[in-house]
Amino acid sequence: MWLLPQALGFVSATVLVPYNYVESWFISSSSALPSYLRDRDSIVNKQLELEHQLASYESLEDQVSVLAEENKLLRSLSVEDEDRITASVVMRPSYLPYDVLLIGQGSEAGVKVGAPVYVGKHQSIGFVTAVYANTSLVILATSPGYESTVYIYGPDIYTTAIGEGGGVLKVSVPQGIPLEVGSKVIIPAFKSGVFGSISYVESVPSEPQQNGYVSMDIPLSSIRFVSIGKEVLDDVLFAEAKEVVSRAKQDFLTVPVPEGILIDTPTTTTPTSTSTEEISSSTESL
Repeated sequence: MWLLPQALGFVSATVLVPYNYVESWFISSSSALPSYLRDRDSIVNKQLELEHQLASYESLEDQVSVLAEENKLLRSLSVEDEDRITASVVMRPSYLPYDVLLIGQGSEAGVKVGAPVYVGKHQSIGFVTAVYANTSLVILATSPGYESTVYIYGPDIYTTAIGEGGGVLKVSVPQGIPLEVGSKVIIPAFKSGVFGSISYVESVPSEPQQNGYVSMDIPLSSIRFVSIGKEVLDDVLFAEAKEVVSRAKQDFLTVPVPEGILIDTPTTTTPTSTSTEEISSSTESL
């Protein structure tokens, strides 16, 4: 028992001498082989460090890109002539039924029942149906069974649309009225711009009527932010509806051109308004 530890220590020291010598030679020798191995390890470690930094920069760039996109989206919701409340969409279909949105603003932010809800500056998609402290429920015009008066550009007619769910309205008109895919549709009661476009026409010659299906220009699944008007919706007279139709038509016919590129005169006339009035007058006669 007394000799064993000494013997083990002697053996260990003897065995470790070559290892210590090789380690010292690898660390401090200036020979070609250890220098090459040291440089290689250093390069590999530096490469791993740079790859880690690059991954961090790419992650940061993605975050900046997401924030820039959100900032652009939030800017698109603001309207200079109208005070609105911006809110995030907390839940949407299919988590909520019947084309209903749950938004992250409520009575504490000034949201009121009956206020219109917008996507972008001019497109209204529904109205507030219930308000809580920090959240609100928004029912969309496409909710199943909901009826709304719409105006269809192309045939230039007023008709009734019924919500089908899934962000779709259905309009039914007699055969002979030219319904075309891509025709713009507005809801005058919202007093805003284009609601959507006809995406599909169902027409059977033997049937007395044909159906057009209207989809919103922005899919429900991609709506992340909305803005809420501070004034509630009220009854719209037909004269007001005609004005909404005229204004909406001007909105989707104009294109934002940067200053210095658009050539214009100080007083620009817009014949679109006159032509729209003529169309509306002919529609009244129908």
